[in-house]
Amino acid sequence: MLKFDNKSFDLNEHEKSVTLQNDNLTQVLSLLGAKMNKGITVWSKNISPDKKINYIEARFKIVSENENKSDDVRVEWQQGDKQYYYAKLSNDGLELYQKSKDNQYKKILLKNVETEKKNWMWYTLGVENRDDSTNIYLNNVLKIQIPRAVDNKSETMSKVGLTSNYNNVEFKPLEIGRVSDYPQRIHEGIKYYNYYYPLSLLALSNSSYDIFTNTDPSVFSKHVILVSDSLNYDNVTFKKYLDYVRHGGTLIVVNSQNNFSTVFNQLFSLKSNGSNEEAFTNVAGDKNQKVLINVSGLVNRINITSSPDIHILASYRNNKNQTIAPFIIEKNFSGGGKIILLNSRGYFNSISDSPTQYFLTLSNISKLLPADLGKGTISQNTSIPSKGFIGKMQINGKVRLNSSSLSLPNEDSNKYLLNTSRIAIFENGTDIPIALNNVSIKDLKIMGDYVAKIDMTGSLELPDIGSNRDYIGVQIPSGFNMTVRLSPKGLGHMEIVTQNQSSIKSIRVSNDSKIELYSIKPASASKSVPVLIKRPEMNADGHVTIKRTYFDRFVNERGELNRGVPLDLQGHLETKFDLVDNFDQPYGNVTRTTYISYLQSLAMDGSFKEDKDQLKLPGDIYFKAKETGQDIPLKKILTSSSNVITLITIISITVIVSTLIWRKKKL
Repeated sequence: MLKFDNKSFDLNEHEKSVTLQNDNLTQVLSLLGAKMNKGITVWSKNISPDKKINYIEARFKIVSENENKSDDVRVEWQQGDKQYYYAKLSNDGLELYQKSKDNQYKKILLKNVETEKKNWMWYTLGVENRDDSTNIYLNNVLKIQIPRAVDNKSETMSKVGLTSNYNNVEFKPLEIGRVSDYPQRIHEGIKYYNYYYPLSLLALSNSSYDIFTNTDPSVFSKHVILVSDSLNYDNVTFKKYLDYVRHGGTLIVVNSQNNFSTVFNQLFSLKSNGSNEEAFTNVAGDKNQKVLINVSGLVNRINITSSPDIHILASYRNNKNQTIAPFIIEKNFSGGGKIILLNSRGYFNSISDSPTQYFLTLSNISKLLPADLGKGTISQNTSIPSKGFIGKMQINGKVRLNSSSLSLPNEDSNKYLLNTSRIAIFENGTDIPIALNNVSIKDLKIMGDYVAKIDMTGSLELPDIGSNRDYIGVQIPSGFNMTVRLSPKGLGHMEIVTQNQSSIKSIRVSNDSKIELYSIKPASASKSVPVLIKRPEMNADGHVTIKRTYFDRFVNERGELNRGVPLDLQGHLETKFDLVDNFDQPYGNVTRTTYISYLQSLAMDGSFKEDKDQLKLPGDIYFKAKETGQDIPLKKILTSSSNVITLITIISITVIVSTLIWRKKKL
């Protein structure tokens, strides 16, 4: 059964696909394949090569499945006239396949096992064909990347398809388009200029810093924030930054692309004189001439409109000590806050052209900034090996998670409606709460400085989908409790939007308040709520298992990855997560990707189940062969000389013992 634009279409038993005569879906498309004997595929019409389509983005959720079948969801595309591919999400993870037109031939190209298919959860699956690689994104995180063949670089997507195998899937409007192919040098330059160089500036100056995602509102708990002006800031986000500055915060904006039409640059009324560049020989402070950074290069001349609240603090200078362009500009606000603009394009170009000569000068930039970045701490225990595990930690019992940054699902039009049995609000440290019973939550946001605590009972595994670096994705079982404590410093607040039929109300809580939410459940039939937590602390009581732990060290003396030790604990575990990364390893003819988690601390108490070596039978397979998916020639194993001798010995002993037992019975 196919539903599209609120119309239903029956599919015949032998009909495998339906062609949609439009380039993209404009309404919700439901593929009802849970009870069908074959998969359902819908295709767009042929796409003209002139459009040069190289990007697909599909948003979908699975609402039911046939538990007796191996079900999956696929995004398919035809490349040129002959090449067919599909990205497949199933219980086995996210996989990329190449196939023939008639589906008689298929070959797996890459497998990512860290992602599992879950019902009632919204997924965004993006496929991107760059000049040099094919990239697969899941919920905006790169999960699969493989090089493109030289002879396929000119081929664009000529048809797009959606497939449901043995499940019911709802698809949002499908987006197809063109992603610009930057030359490798430009692409690498953007990455270094917007991220690596600013981060190195903080690290080399021994400043205290933390890293947040662009969508994490807990960043506003910091007294100084550094951002790149090349990001696309919508009006809502831009207003949040302005409110932060007006309330006394310091915002450092890095302009590394020489673009002065972006939102923050417009506050300074800067104008460039075009593409004419002039040579500079140093960067110096305007008020403090003692800070002089000897670096040479080219920079565009910039004109700035004079204003009493704007001051130039450092400049690019030539060999005659003449000012060519401002390097650091400060704009002050009445509430005590300020925006500091770092015009870094010319300086970063010099580092990129001569990294050996100029890279370490980044350590001196902080001396020119009118902001206290704080001092970082140098660890004295650098020899202690990292602790962590590969794969997932599975817990069955009681769990508490604590973090200073927690995000509940609430993205664009796919808002999760949550139900809670009770909300208790203790404003300004009072003991008598404002109580709301049986509330439906349409939207919930926590900003600034706070501490969030989640208490749950049931089964939990982590890290889960969405995990990346400092942020851990977790599927919290339905019915959990949450407590949020806002900072007494006035830097945090919480917004709750409740819905009662057609009535919508907004509640804002701030300043040394506590909010308790009880028995939080999704309004849908989902059994869990996805949550993204930054470096959580976790206390667990119950049964904890991990297949591969590295609590001693990850790498042995030879520089090889250790085998990993399984953990089976019945008791108490306390840990704090540091970061999560991808771990790639060969698996047969493909690369298998899973999570690798690093822990800051770990403590355990209870009973441990030992992993005793199983009896090694003739032909037992080496553990590395099992882990890497290597094919084992069973016939060769069983017919090897050592195993034949062992088998003959076992048979001979069996015959002798049987004869003795028979004779004893006769006597």
